Amino acid sequence: MNNLDRETVKTQILDGMTIMELAKHYGCSRTTITNFKKENGLVGLSKNGRTKAVGGVKLCKSCGTTKDLSEFYSNGYYNSGTKKYKPNCKSCEKQIKNKQHYSRIVEILAESDRELKCELCGYKSNLSALQFHHVDPSEKDYAISEMKSLAFEKVRDEINKCAVLCANCHTEIHNPHLDFDRFFGGE
Repeated sequence: MNNLDRETVKTQILDGMTIMELAKHYGCSRTTITNFKKENGLVGLSKNGRTKAVGGVKLCKSCGTTKDLSEFYSNGYYNSGTKKYKPNCKSCEKQIKNKQHYSRIVEILAESDRELKCELCGYKSNLSALQFHHVDPSEKDYAISEMKSLAFEKVRDEINKCAVLCANCHTEIHNPHLDFDRFFGGE
């Protein structure tokens, strides 16, 4: 297996070479090629560049890691009754959805010359610390974080009811009675 190179073998698989053809090309057994594919995360890779589930594992299209099928979301069934799986693992799917969601939020905020940063203190270092504060709670239809799959217009309408705040500023707005000085008798 010393003359087997992951990228070369990957290219050969994508070009349509079978395990038998690879074994003949490299002068080794099919088992050697199969083991090499397993060790190098190439299981499930096919000629058309798609990954398929083989033996309870699948290659994630995004991160290139071979993972157990439980790490992939189901995507219906083939006519044969075999279960289909999404091309990306759950972790990559989550990252993709989050990126799409935040990109959409940035686009909506830009429409009204706003940014994805705290409107009180300017904080913007970590997206997870930014929150949407509904200025009038009675107008709240959705939590922005739960709108990842809703139509652009619905997300825009809801964001326009909100102020972007960091977690600290948001907490202070909802708990003014816990102001340190007032709480401990400073005023």
